[in-house]
Amino acid sequence: MKAIDREKQAEEEIGHTTFSRGVPLFLSTLLIALIFGVFTLERLQSDSVPLVDDLLHLAPSAHDISDTVAREGVRKSFFSLNRALLGNMERLASDLERSSPLRKTLLAPMNRYLTGYLGAQNADVLRGRDGWLFYGPAVAHLTGPGFLSTDLTERGDPVEVLTAFHEQLAARGIKLVVAPLPVKASIHPEHLSGGAPADRAIQSASHEAFLAALDARGVLACDVSEALIRAKAKGPVYLARDSHWTPEGMHAAAESLQAFLRERVPELPQGDMAYRAGTPQSIEHAGDLAVMLAPEDAARYGMNESIRHQAVEGPDGAPWAPDPSSKVLLLGDSFANVFELEGMGWGAHGGLAAWLSLLLRQPLDAITQNGDGAHATRQRLIQALQRGEDRLAGKEVVVFVFAARELSLGDWKPELALPAEVR
Repeated sequence: MKAIDREKQAEEEIGHTTFSRGVPLFLSTLLIALIFGVFTLERLQSDSVPLVDDLLHLAPSAHDISDTVAREGVRKSFFSLNRALLGNMERLASDLERSSPLRKTLLAPMNRYLTGYLGAQNADVLRGRDGWLFYGPAVAHLTGPGFLSTDLTERGDPVEVLTAFHEQLAARGIKLVVAPLPVKASIHPEHLSGGAPADRAIQSASHEAFLAALDARGVLACDVSEALIRAKAKGPVYLARDSHWTPEGMHAAAESLQAFLRERVPELPQGDMAYRAGTPQSIEHAGDLAVMLAPEDAARYGMNESIRHQAVEGPDGAPWAPDPSSKVLLLGDSFANVFELEGMGWGAHGGLAAWLSLLLRQPLDAITQNGDGAHATRQRLIQALQRGEDRLAGKEVVVFVFAARELSLGDWKPELALPAEVR
C-alpha cells in the first residue's frame, strides 16, 4: 500500500479549498475592523492609550542617533540604539497593558469564568486531585533533569556555594546546618497523580548526589523528608491550596531539625527557657496558589482552608521574637515565615524559628525573607555585617533552610561572601 504523504495531502486540500467571492473580503474587513476598532475604542475611553505619534517616538530621534554615533562610534552606537529601541518597545507594551480599559474590564470576569467554571489552570498553578493545587515550577523541579546535571554557570552551583559558606562560617568557629525543605509535590504526590506512591518522598534526580556531595565536603545537611512522610500518617502536612506546609508539617520539620542539632552539633548548649505553645487559634484563609489562580475570587470558589495555629510565647507570656544574642541563627524563606508573618494570612509568632526555639528551649535569632531563598538571607546577613551589625556575634550554629525548588530554580550568587574582616 502506498504511504500517505501528509504534506502533499495538506497542500492538495488547501489548494482545493473554495470560498464564495465575498468571504475573503468579509474576513479581511473584520480583521482590520478588530485591530483599529479596539485601538479606537480604548483611545476614546482613556487618554493614556498612545496614538500613532506615540508609536513613532519609539525610535531614537535623529539628534539622539547623531549624539550616540559621535560618542561611541558607528559600530557600538548600532547596538546602543538597538537596546534603546527595544527598551522603548517594552515600556510601551507595559503601558498599554496597564492602561487598557478593555483589559481592566474583561480580565477579571474572563479569569473568573475560566478558573471558576471551567477549572482552568495556568503555567504557575497546576490543578491536582481532590481540589489540591500545586506550584508548577516546584513540580518541574521534581520532574525535570537533576539540578546538578544542568548548566550552573550563571546561577551558581549550590554545592560550591554552600561549601564556601560553610568554610567562611567555620573560620569564625560557627557550624552551618543546611536544610532543603521538600516542595509539596514531593510529600503529597498522590494528590497530583493517582499512581504516585504515598508512602515515600519524591525527590529531584540530583537529591541524593547533592546530599552526598555536601557530606563529602563536611557540610551538615538535614533532610526532613522522612519526618514529613511519617507525620503525614496523621493528616496533611502541606496546605491543599497553598505552596507551604501546614502547622503540623512545620512542627514535624522543627522536631527533625532539633533532633539533628542535638545529634550532630552536641556542643550546642542545652537550653532551659520555658517557651510554651499558646492556645490554638482557628484561621481561615485563601492560600497563595488559590490567589494566583483566582486573584479576586478565591474565597467565592471555596478555595479558603482552615488551620489550627499556635503561637509561641516566652516564659513571661510575651509573643516569641528573634533574639540577636542567641547562639543559633536561622536563615529562612517563606517556609520559615508562613506562620510568623501576619501579612501572609496564617497567623503570627508561630513560625519555624519560634518552634525550633521552643524545642531547643533557648532563644533564636532569625533572618527571613520571602522569595529568593537561594541567596536573599545570605545577602542580608552580609549586608548587616558590612554596616557593622554583627549578627554572627556569639553564634555557634547557623541553620540555613530554603525551599528545595531553589536548587533547580534559584540564583545562588556565588559572588556573595562574608566580609573577610568579620570571618
